[in-house]
Amino acid sequence: MFSVIHANHLEDLGTLALDVIRRHRQPPLVPETFLVQSNGMAQWLRLTLAEADGIAASVDFPLPSSFVWRAYRAVLGDDIPEQSPFDKTPLAWRLMALLERCLDPETSPDDPTCYAPLRDYLQGEALEASPLPGAAEEARERRRWHLAVRLADLFDQYLIYRPEWIEAWERGEHAPADLPDDQRWQPALWRALIEDAPTAAREHHRARLHRRFLDAARGLRERPRNVPPRVFVFGI
Repeated sequence: MFSVIHANHLEDLGTLALDVIRRHRQPPLVPETFLVQSNGMAQWLRLTLAEADGIAASVDFPLPSSFVWRAYRAVLGDDIPEQSPFDKTPLAWRLMALLERCLDPETSPDDPTCYAPLRDYLQGEALEASPLPGAAEEARERRRWHLAVRLADLFDQYLIYRPEWIEAWERGEHAPADLPDDQRWQPALWRALIEDAPTAAREHHRARLHRRFLDAARGLRERPRNVPPRVFVFGI
């Protein structure tokens, strides 16, 4: 059964969730699963459940991305790694290294002119002179790291919300069709990320796995063992 319940106050949603739990008890060793939008929401909900029942035990509060990844592994098998090699943190470190190579006209794997906007961004702020040796280089490294983190977040959003762009970029196409010239670095940098990844890891990002997941899920006749029997998508 799929139910959508709206309320103007989180407290009302918490009360409704408790009512569902009390009316339809699960076996003692089966945890309740609440998908939440932040760790702060998880903490508030845990306290709300504890205040109502005196204790909040055997309750799981995954974020949507981690829950979806668990579902991929439950349906597609344990050959899917426990953590995606394209998660934001490892992706940021890989981008940190790739930016140095891609933005150098002598080592760039693509037309170096397409990376001009990124080079301009990194060189756009004049670094203040410092008497300390190596200070300017450290400042450049920090700026490159901040850019890598922002790019990792950008690609993470594309994997979730624009997987068709990712698939087109991997086929060597530009997407969307009206992609401006000063954004051509995006598909080029993504292809560089794919080529830099180990062969097995190239299949393990959300844009590719989600299509496989949907195809496999359509053929299921029973709930996979590691998928909870009931899920509350709370406050998202």
